[in-house]
Amino acid sequence: MDLDPGASVRAVVRYGEEPELRRAVRRPDGSGWSEHGAMVNFYHDITPPMSWTRVGTCWAETSHPVVAVREDADGSWVVQA
Repeated sequence: MDLDPGASVRAVVRYGEEPELRRAVRRPDGSGWSEHGAMVNFYHDITPPMSWTRVGTCWAETSHPVVAVREDADGSWVVQA
């Protein structure tokens, strides 16, 4: 429901979900967002980019709040403070 947070936010996750399972990552070419993680990587190469308005929307077409996440040096994902 909020506007795109801008280029400083590279990845988000639905509130309460684990980023390793599903996260939305801003595409480097600026064409939108792609989902990454253990639950969605098998679709990564055939799924078109999604717009910010679709980020956080689940299969039931319900909008969920999202929080920014970042990748640590060890490869784990953590919620940004």
